[in-house]
Parts: sequence; C-alpha cells; structure tokens
Amino acid sequence: MKKRTLVIIGIIFIIVGAGLSVFYIRLMQEESDRITARERINNEDIDADVLNAILQLALSYDTFDVGEVYQEYWEEYFISHFLMNSRYSFRYLDEIRKEKGGVLSREDAQYIQESLTGIKIDLNSISNEGLDLDAASSFYTAGGEITLCNVTEGESGACYITGEIAYGCDGVHFEDKDGNPIYAKKAKVEAALRWNPESCFNGFTIESVRVYDKETVLTESVEHKYEREFDNLFGGEVEVLEYSYPEEFYMTKNLKRLIENVVAHGTLDSDEYTSQRWKEQFVQSYLLNSGYTFDYLDSIREAGRFISIRQIEYIQWSMTGEYVYFWDYAEKTLDLAKPVVGNVDAELLEYDFEKKDSTIVITAMVERSVPSYMGKTRYQVNVELEKNPYSCFDGYSIVDFSEQEVTPDVAIDNAYQRLLEALL
Repeated sequence: MKKRTLVIIGIIFIIVGAGLSVFYIRLMQEESDRITARERINNEDIDADVLNAILQLALSYDTFDVGEVYQEYWEEYFISHFLMNSRYSFRYLDEIRKEKGGVLSREDAQYIQESLTGIKIDLNSISNEGLDLDAASSFYTAGGEITLCNVTEGESGACYITGEIAYGCDGVHFEDKDGNPIYAKKAKVEAALRWNPESCFNGFTIESVRVYDKETVLTESVEHKYEREFDNLFGGEVEVLEYSYPEEFYMTKNLKRLIENVVAHGTLDSDEYTSQRWKEQFVQSYLLNSGYTFDYLDSIREAGRFISIRQIEYIQWSMTGEYVYFWDYAEKTLDLAKPVVGNVDAELLEYDFEKKDSTIVITAMVERSVPSYMGKTRYQVNVELEKNPYSCFDGYSIVDFSEQEVTPDVAIDNAYQRLLEALL
C-alpha cells in the first residue's frame, strides 16, 4: 500500500512538474517576445515595411486614426493605396505575388488590413476570385520618403515615431543628375504604433498618424507638373497630342459642353473624387450620357465602341486635374454604343473671363432645364480652369467650380406662362 501511495505521489509530482515546465517555457517565450519588441523599439529598428506604411497614410491624411476604418471610403482607399498600388509594396504582399501567382484572396486582404489598423473588417468589394496584383496601377501619390526617424518606447507595447517626410503629393518631383528623386515638399510627421505579433507589418499596428508644418521647397510651372503627371500615369497607354494654346483664350466647343454638363448633373467637389458615388456619376453622366459628348470621346467611338479603364482615368484626370483609380472598372466593359438617356439639359448663355497666372477664371450664366418639367432655372457659375497641356478638354482642367441660382422663381413663371398660353 505504501509503495502504491508513493508511486501515485511521484506521478502527481511529475505531472505538476511538467505543467510548471510548460508554463515556465510559455512565460519565458512571452517575455522573450516582449523583450524582443522592446529591444526593437529601443534600437529604433522599425523596418522599411512599417515606415513605408506610415508614409502611405501620411501622403493621404493630415490626421489619421483607426476610426477611419469605419468610414464608407476606407475600403476603396485601402485596396487602391495598399494592395493595388504598383509603386508600393511590402514583404507579405511580395510573398503572395510570388507564391500564389499574383492573386490576393479576400481573406489575405482582410488580414493585411487588420495588420495595418488592428481592426477586423470585411472587404466585401473583393470577389471570390480575389485581386489580380499584376493589374495594379501606378499611384503617383506614393512618391516620398521618411528622411528622419526617431522612436520612443511607450507602455504595453506602444511606441511613438517622430520624423520628417519629403514628398511630392501632387505626383511631381525633380531629379538630380544621377536620376535620384528630389522631392518638392517636406513636412513633419508623428505616428503612434502598437506591438502586434500577428501583424505582417513587422509586428506593428498603426494607431494614428499626424502630418504638420508642411513646406514647399521646390516649385515648377503648372504645365510642367501636368506633363510629368501625364507621363507617369498614362505614358504609352493613352495617345494624345500636347495642346497648342491660342494667343487669346476663348470658349471652345469642348469646354462649353463640359461646363454645361457639370451644371446639368451637379457641381464638382474635389473631396468626393475618390468616392464610389463620384465614379459612378462620372461614368453615367460624362461617358455614357446620350445627351453629351466631346471630341476625344467621339474618337474612341470611331476607333471601336469600347472604352478602356486607362481612358476612363485619363478623361477624369483631364476634367478635374486629379487622378482617380477606377480599379473596380478593370473587369468591366463600357460600351459607348449603349448610352444612358440624359434627362437634364443646360445651355451656356454668356460668359466673361479673367486671366490669373496659369488659370482662367470664368463667370458664366447657364440655363438648366428638365424636359419633363416645364421650367428653366438660371445659374451664375464660377469656374477656375488650370492649364493642362495634356487635357482632352482643349488644354484645361477644372480646379474649382461653384454655382448659384439667380432666378429662383423662373421655373414657376415659365410654367404659369405656358399654362396661360395654352388657355388663350
């Protein structure tokens, strides 16, 4: 009996000892992970994947925090800037490109997003087939680098980065004699990170980024800026000639139609250009509108009835001066032979203009009408055009647009007049 008791006690000691050993090993491993993270921070060993992710956010936001993840536009922004951006990558994305034939699954994309922000969301716009990384487009806003970087350790795996960035947010940068970039702007940047061993960004999640004290160190002409943008964005894919400006400005047919169509289908808001709503409105109102056309669109129809994603992006860039990536139209075919019937008309009645450096400021009177509605409404429209030698709208892009209704009762007056005429 005593022997059996001793054996049982011995077995219990062995089990308890093994359990304690496992616990001790795990504890030491967690401590090792914690120390590794702390040593990484202390040694300012934030790697290129982390710095470049901070840079991507800094080039798009003056102030970023993880609350942006819940905004409607975040999914599109994340996909276009972090996954489908041919000028930006990181180790995990490179491994996907190499090992999985360049196809990024929805699950992998969601993991990358969670790694970046620490928040798990569904990326429902990605189909079951995933994203074709080989179809990534050039995003010129990725031009820049972090030139100074200081790392301070916080508590519980937090760390803080302060530094400076040099960049060309408008897609324009200069080069030295060896072809190295010299960026036109610089700013100070702060970022708050948190240690996240599950993150593919070298074990860190970005909680916030702040950009301040922006400064322009180099300038160039507006025309030169657009020339560089055109070469970077569309060179070799879109064939257009540089516009030859007349000695004096005049309202060309393409410009007149463009201003009329903007009034007919709603004003322009540069803050909305990256939204899905704007892209759909642009396609429906400016490309597939049976009541609107312009010379470049006519030339596409004559060459063949379909329009490519690069042509869509080029026309939008020509119109607004800002590049928008229409990645969700990459797999779609737009047939110009199947337009949408326009139900709003507008006519530019008169205009005046003023030259201001590289811009033309137009003040115009435009009359807007809806065929199914008897009235017409007039608007005073202010349009600022910037010289863009590669714009398909006769060498100009709209950089500012506003309108004000100046005859609010004209619709009622017209309806009353038509009724009176019918009775007589």
